[in-house]
Amino acid sequence: MGIGKPFKLYNDNGLSFGILGAEPGEHCSVPGKLMGYASWGKVDHKMQTWLGKYEYFKDSWKERNDFYEKARTDFKWSGTLQQNKDQFLFDIAANYQETFRRGILNKIQELAYQTEADYLYYAGGCALNIVANADLIKSGWFKDVFISPCCNDSGLSIGAAAYWNFLQNSELVVDSPYLNSWMCKSDYKVNPNDVKVAAEALVSGSVIGVCNGFAEAGPRALGNRSILSLANSKELSSKVSMEIKGREWYRPVAPIMLEKNAKLYTGMQNIHHLSKYMLLDFEIESRLQEELAGVVHVNGTARIQTINEYRENPFIFSLLKHLDENHGVKVLINTSFNGKGEPIVQTVEDALSSAKKMKLNGIVLNGKYQRL
Repeated sequence: MGIGKPFKLYNDNGLSFGILGAEPGEHCSVPGKLMGYASWGKVDHKMQTWLGKYEYFKDSWKERNDFYEKARTDFKWSGTLQQNKDQFLFDIAANYQETFRRGILNKIQELAYQTEADYLYYAGGCALNIVANADLIKSGWFKDVFISPCCNDSGLSIGAAAYWNFLQNSELVVDSPYLNSWMCKSDYKVNPNDVKVAAEALVSGSVIGVCNGFAEAGPRALGNRSILSLANSKELSSKVSMEIKGREWYRPVAPIMLEKNAKLYTGMQNIHHLSKYMLLDFEIESRLQEELAGVVHVNGTARIQTINEYRENPFIFSLLKHLDENHGVKVLINTSFNGKGEPIVQTVEDALSSAKKMKLNGIVLNGKYQRL
């Protein structure tokens, strides 16, 4: 298998797009969608071999009769791509994910042996795959792994700049992910009363938006441009994801929590720092999954974001701490602050307009909470 093949299953594969109902040109959104969809499926060696035999139906863009014919002949499948709540299609996606996971890990292991490097600095679209990332951390091939929060293709320029800095024998400093300063106010104060009121709104079942300070660099909301709600309800999770944001039924939302609570829900003694950027997949203790019903994937995992210190995100840390200590709420849903087909909000004006359009119950603007 050529090295490029397993890495194109997510953004350059006709059948992937067909299963998800995506159009050519939507390659930036397909990987995240397919990863969520794949969690509903099972890995099967027979299907892996079958998909490989037909090159993963990579050219099945408009004309898909070849896929239908072979699927009906070899698996007696009678479904259609238009009806994608289908175990056969779930399993195809799961096997795409497994092919990708195995391919990228094999390549990184090869490079680890070739270079004998102690540390891995990893960027590009492949670094957004939380399942592969989690297994990479578990592998022990490196003393540590670093991935920028801006780890899609735009993150390559950050890596190039960091490498140039390294060649100049300059000290490398790990910076905050909140680097997007365009038309944003950098300084805001965390008022305990605003934290208290926001917490009470969340506990009552409200869905609120947050637009604080500089925006996140990268494709994921990490607390400064986020929509928050309680994480213990599938119904509330569906409302946030499908009704408010207009996302597909199979796309999960992610939890945000204090690091100490991540240890509780995963049973792990140490939580890797990549969780600060929502870049890892975690298995959730089965006895505690009901408490995280709105954010646990169908396979019992969750894409946890952790916060450990006030300085990492003053408002979100204060909010999570207050909820934990005063309401026994240890986890929130954290999803990006944007509606369907729109970019993540940037300015206070953007946030207020989008919040009203999405009918959020409240909003935090540079530390100040207001009801809507």
